[in-house]
Amino acid sequence: ARDLCGADGSTVDGAEGDYMVCRAASGVAAANLRRRFVGEGTLSGMTYRTSSTLVCDDTEADLRVDREAWRKIGARSVVAVPLYHRTRAWGVLEVFWSQVNAFPPSAINTLELLARWFSAGIANAAMYETRSMEVEERSAELESLRNRFQAFMDHMPVLAYIKDSDGRYLYANRA
Repeated sequence: ARDLCGADGSTVDGAEGDYMVCRAASGVAAANLRRRFVGEGTLSGMTYRTSSTLVCDDTEADLRVDREAWRKIGARSVVAVPLYHRTRAWGVLEVFWSQVNAFPPSAINTLELLARWFSAGIANAAMYETRSMEVEERSAELESLRNRFQAFMDHMPVLAYIKDSDGRYLYANRA
């Protein structure tokens, strides 16, 4: 995001209750990785809460931002875009510049498109995780059924077998 927009830094903040936690950071914001802060009264928190893209042209003049926090990293203008999982915001992508009104006109559209792409990746990862757990559960069920079948067949007092449609033996018990 930072490179695409020619910015000085970027962060991905995830919501945890009333807090925001920096999950990824680059450029001048790299030191903020894993930083936990109260979301109320911050641009990141407002973006998350309203699920709206917010723009700050000047961090020194905008009452919505924590001026001191932005001073520490030297940011003067910021664009914050919500990140979604399905239809619910889960975090915020923030990109910032060291100059007032520094973001190019295309930055907002670029970041909103990037946020959609990123959100799709998160959704795919979540779906993959769900499907992987389902496969593990089904595999365990199948193994249990196979073991039960094996025990049943092995304890039969008579010969039992299974053939495929071509007459090949697939299974025969020990009898």
